[in-house]
Amino acid sequence: MSEAGKEKGAAGSAGGARKKSWKKRLGRKLALRLVPIAAEYYMRLYDFGAQAGNRKRLTLINIDDLIARVESHTNPTILAFWHNTIAFGPTAYEAMHGKGAVIMISRSFDGDIIEATIKRFGNIIAVRGSSSRKETEDKGGQEALAEMKELARQGYDLSITPDGPLGPRYKVKRGIIELARDTGLPIVPIGCNSSRYLKINSWDHTRLPLPFSRVVYKAGPAMLVPADADEEIIEAKRAELERIMVELGEFVEGFFKPGSALCDLGVRS
Repeated sequence: MSEAGKEKGAAGSAGGARKKSWKKRLGRKLALRLVPIAAEYYMRLYDFGAQAGNRKRLTLINIDDLIARVESHTNPTILAFWHNTIAFGPTAYEAMHGKGAVIMISRSFDGDIIEATIKRFGNIIAVRGSSSRKETEDKGGQEALAEMKELARQGYDLSITPDGPLGPRYKVKRGIIELARDTGLPIVPIGCNSSRYLKINSWDHTRLPLPFSRVVYKAGPAMLVPADADEEIIEAKRAELERIMVELGEFVEGFFKPGSALCDLGVRS
């Protein structure tokens, strides 16, 4: 190929890259503006459906003590739930009239959308950062953790997905145990499910409850971690929390008739 041809090809490639980059930026701007609005209304619709008719589609199990803690605004709590049930959280917390729930969200575009969505609920606060699999990689996890501890001291609840942000699914990481040790707050694990839902083909198989489906929430026993907990105690508490959360998940999974949650997006597990 001649030099002129090479230059023409390079110019064409650069132009194509710019065009692709422009389309990507536009797509992200539209997504950031529209997705949070749609997500909020979707969550409010299924919450309305569950509570319609004197909450006839909503079942709450062992939740009274948790509601009392959250409504008090003086007894902050660490709320633990699996990452794939995150869509169940905003309207549930809003219904408990809490002072504010703090959740850690990754510094990513997906995190931007999640933050913009939860900001539409008045009492959920986002701190940006996430844990890293590489010690040399800084994703803001320690900074976000310090911010969460400070907000806990101010009386805010902490909302944690102990298998997030990238899994493995249904495996509790030690971070939530260290957070409970450092803050002195109890961990209350929560299992939730709906009779019909959309399941997204993501690493955690995120569930989106369908409007007017039946919904169940079940809380486990509160767990305290001693302030002087060593490595052995931290691991024991981590394993205990994982066992309890798995059991809660199995309970809410079997709460509805088998085969009722068949509206999937992607591959069913």
